[in-house]
Amino acid sequence: MVGWVVVAEQDDTAAGIGEILARRVPGEWREGTFEGHAWYAFYCSAQGREKVVPTMAAGLAEFLLDVRARAWLRTILHRRYRGLPIDDEVAVLRAAQQELGASVPRQRDRMQRAAGLLERFLQEHDVVVVEGIRTFLLPDIRREWEEVVDHAVDEFLEEQEYREFVSLLRQFIASANRRWDLVHVCLNPLPFHFEDGAGQRVGDDVLSDLTDGRTVQNGIQDDLLVSALVTLAPQRVIVHRGPLRKEASRTIQAVFEGQVSFCQDCPRCHNELTDRRFSY
Repeated sequence: MVGWVVVAEQDDTAAGIGEILARRVPGEWREGTFEGHAWYAFYCSAQGREKVVPTMAAGLAEFLLDVRARAWLRTILHRRYRGLPIDDEVAVLRAAQQELGASVPRQRDRMQRAAGLLERFLQEHDVVVVEGIRTFLLPDIRREWEEVVDHAVDEFLEEQEYREFVSLLRQFIASANRRWDLVHVCLNPLPFHFEDGAGQRVGDDVLSDLTDGRTVQNGIQDDLLVSALVTLAPQRVIVHRGPLRKEASRTIQAVFEGQVSFCQDCPRCHNELTDRRFSY
């Protein structure tokens, strides 16, 4: 007698499921196609069926959540976001898969939950439609994967906007009349200031214009620093030890590509100012 019939759409989604099921559940398997679908039938007795339910469920869970994880993510992506260029789609899917695989315990829990639900389903049903399992039997896992796809898309779009922003800043610097070959960024103590190679303060007028004479809150110090550096448009930048967010450091290095260095131990790092330093 037929134990189960597993049905999947006859495209890359069905690829590999027959091999996985045959490996997990040894026995008599037959396969065929009809109306754009592939089917895999397992023949066994009622007693034999009961014995292989757990391994059958584990095989289906492996197929859905591991072997064909990318295909499921792609299906979710196409349903929720239409018209993404192929290169963008590949980047989003790669990021989503990396996020799903970042936690081994969560992966294990997800697999166990899916296998448990499938085991109960297999005990009561003879026909397994793969697409239906993903959509209706595993709603919690589907929602989790939808959230992962949404997060990957948001992160991708933010990164795309960031790169466009950096490109604009580079263009601005390339067209600017450079006033200094070298600018030192002295972060300690706040508020920061700039110095030229001779140790003389520069750029105070730029900072005054950018702040319009108002006191700068700590939360926007880094944004002001980036804006002022872009306005000064130096050939080279040396950043001295002090409080600087990772995002600001990344932006400075991206905008002044290959022209930024970081110093951790010099008089400027230790704020050893002298009377010879003055502001232009």
